[in-house]
Formats: sequence, structure tokens, C-alpha cells
Amino acid sequence: MLKFGFGFLLSFVVSVASASPGSLSAASGGAKGALLLPGLSVLQKRTVRPDVAGMISSQGIIAPNAQDVIIRIGTPDANGLLGVNKNLGWIAVTDQRLAGKAMGVVLSRGDKAAVTTLIDSIEWTFSQMKPDGSFVYINTSTMLESTNPLALAGANAAFLADVVPALMEMDATSSTYRKLVDPVRAQVALAVKYTYDNRAVVVRDAALYTNRQIRLAEALIASGLFLKNTTYLNEGRKILRDALALQTPEGVFPEGGGYDTSYQIVSLNYLAMSAFLDPDPAFIAALRKGVDWELTRFLSDGRIDATGNTRTAVGEVDPRLNTVKNGHNPPIVCISLAHAAGMLKSDPLQEALQAFTLIAFDGTLLAPPSDYIYVAPPAE
Repeated sequence: MLKFGFGFLLSFVVSVASASPGSLSAASGGAKGALLLPGLSVLQKRTVRPDVAGMISSQGIIAPNAQDVIIRIGTPDANGLLGVNKNLGWIAVTDQRLAGKAMGVVLSRGDKAAVTTLIDSIEWTFSQMKPDGSFVYINTSTMLESTNPLALAGANAAFLADVVPALMEMDATSSTYRKLVDPVRAQVALAVKYTYDNRAVVVRDAALYTNRQIRLAEALIASGLFLKNTTYLNEGRKILRDALALQTPEGVFPEGGGYDTSYQIVSLNYLAMSAFLDPDPAFIAALRKGVDWELTRFLSDGRIDATGNTRTAVGEVDPRLNTVKNGHNPPIVCISLAHAAGMLKSDPLQEALQAFTLIAFDGTLLAPPSDYIYVAPPAE
């Protein structure tokens, strides 16, 4: 059995693909919900890490209950809006990915009402999609709609990278949840087609913003598996390998011409999920090297040293909010590093994560405690 997403148990049967070009076939006789992954010659079952809520269920509690998790990540409003969109009106599809981030936690807790709330938000989000597979993107500097393919395809990739794995979890959990997923399969296909068709503009600036390329790769890998489409899967693999070639010998994924401890964590998040979905040894090795570098930036009290960052804590403005990116977003740090810690079975990273979450929960960083997701340390 394999821990999937935020701790949901899912069996994957891994085998050589015998599918026709551009598609993946379900493994005959495999476990319910299994996927056939191409490229491995031995039929086997893999047991892979507890990640965020896997760590939670075995070692502690991320929050008192599933609904609290949704509140801390973001509760959809009556229309299903999340994050910046809930506060300002629709800005971009990017923040709608929060439904995907929350889904794994509520699935692991069996909270059917919370699952319904989140899938309703995802369905509503897809109802806002344009016929070409893109979504309205408002430039908050001008409050005018952007037509820049980089912004549009990048926003799609961000949304898909978190939402598609959540849909995969639901798909494999039960027939009841699968019925909730079925109505959005065609919408996922349209959204990923737009993303795939415009991938070149995202990749073009990858040397400056490596996290975007890694996130795009994960979106394509996850979508390829979800839709059983080898074209998307193989392109995602290629893009990820190209991104990993940019990693420095020290383990840094370049951002803005240097290193950035915050965006390094974003890269590690999507790399960990890619390596989980598609366990290529090169992906896992790059993840380990990236984690090792990030650990050098942790201080003894749990804080992360942002000195020398090229993007966060140096005055870069978030274009969605026209606010300065001040540093490390605690929920992103908690979720992303727990992914990597579980994937690598890294005790040093788990210890650093526990120290960080304790100081974050105490409210000693930038945001109030209500904005944090608390990951409790292991029970003695």
C-alpha cells in the first residue's frame, strides 16, 4: 500500500505500459484504482512515505479536525472562491488550488461534508473556464484582464498541480467519491491541453524561476496519469529533467539569478509530489540534494535564514496583492517540507520542520497563529 497525497492509502500497480500512444491503460487484475505507469519492467507494489497527513496520522495532529484544516488553508465562500479571490473577487485561478491542498487532509480524516465543500469549489472553478481552457487573469496593478500566455498557462499549472493529485485521491478512495470526480474529467482535459500547448512560455523563463518549471512538470505528470495520457506524462518528465539540470552542485534551484530559501521550498514541494507519482531515481536524488541545501538555512531556533534571498524578504512585490513578499509562508513550508521529509524518510528534515512549526504556531513569525497549519511533533 502506498500513502498518497495527504495520507490517503492508495495501491499503485507499476508495470510496463502496453497502452497505445498518448494514452495509459488501467492495469488488468490490479488493485482497485490502480494506475499503469510506463517505464518499469518489473510488476511490483511500492510502499512510499507517509507525507503530510501520513505523518499527521501516525505522529500527531495537524489541526483538531478536518474543518479546522479547511479554515486554516482557506474556506471557500458561497461561490467556491478561495484565497485572494475570496478577498478581492476573482483575480486568477491560482489560489483556487487551495481546495486541492486541503482535500488530502479531509480525505484522510473521512470528513465527507468537507470533501463535498471542496469538490464543489473545484467544480465551480472549472465552470469559470474559457472555451480554450484558460481562466480570466486580472493584473492587479491595472485591474485589467491579462492576455499574457505566461500568466495564463502558469496559473493553470499552479491550479492543476495541486488539484489533480487531489482528484486522483478521490478517484481511488471509493466509488462514491469517484462519482464526484467524473464530472470534471473533461474540464481537466481542457485545462491541461491549454497548459501543454503553452508550456514553452513557462519554460522559457525557467532559468530565472525554476519553481515554475518544476510545478508545470508536476501538473503534466499528474494530469497524464489522471487522464491516462502518455503525451502529457512524458512531456512532464522531460520538463522536470530539464529543470533538474539547472540545479546547482550545492542543491539550489535558481530563482532570480541566485538562491531563495522560500521558493526552494516550493520547488521541493512539487518535486516531491512528482517523485512520489513517478519514482524516477533522478527525481529522488535531486530532491535529497535540494533538501540538504535547505537544511543549511535552518537556524537552531527553527527559523529559516533568508539572508541572500533573491526574491522573498528583499522587497519583491506579489503582483496579485501589490504587497511585498516578506518571507516563508508557514502553511507552504509545513506542507512542502513534510512531503519531502516523508518521501526521503529524513529525520533531520522532520526535526527542522517540527522546530519551524512550533515557532510558527507560537506566532513569532509574520502572520498570526490562525494563518498557520500546525504539525505536531511526534509523540514520545
